[in-house]
Amino acid sequence: PGSLRGFPAARFIGEEALQVSTEARFPLPVRRPIDVLFLSWHLVGLADAGIVDDYDDWHADLGAGISGINLFSYVGLFVAQRVTDTDERDDGPRFIVRLRRDF
Repeated sequence: PGSLRGFPAARFIGEEALQVSTEARFPLPVRRPIDVLFLSWHLVGLADAGIVDDYDDWHADLGAGISGINLFSYVGLFVAQRVTDTDERDDGPRFIVRLRRDF
């Protein structure tokens, strides 16, 4: 939350910002050995876009991943690639691991 997943954290800083993110989740069948670890798991497609301060220069990325939910936590493995600002030195894909525990 609060960042474009295809860019380094805190890449865009300013007084005003707008961010839009979306994910499409497609359920995958739960079979052995996955059923031991997860109650459900999904193939995920994602897109993020945002602007900071000048509202002229949009920044965007696309990505995909897989996520799983069990009784105690959420696990997500994603890769995101920026589709704007590709002339920068660190413009390769970013790999993201998300772990969350819900109570």
